[in-house]
Amino acid sequence: MRTTMMAHVPSRRLDDLKEREKDIATLAAVVAVIIALYAVMFVALYRWNRYAPLFPPDGADGPSIMAPIP
Repeated sequence: MRTTMMAHVPSRRLDDLKEREKDIATLAAVVAVIIALYAVMFVALYRWNRYAPLFPPDGADGPSIMAPIP
């Protein structure tokens, strides 16, 4: 009687855990980069608006931005 031997196939559970940890680390890094970019953008817009306001306050001294209505 002839028997065949099957090669031992290791379980993928350990590999899945390692891949899951890498996926979580990658996702956390992406979220951290996005939050950092939003923070930089917010600070840049705040500083830009502080030194060159988009909407100057009413009654501000200096030349008028809008042309007078004829």
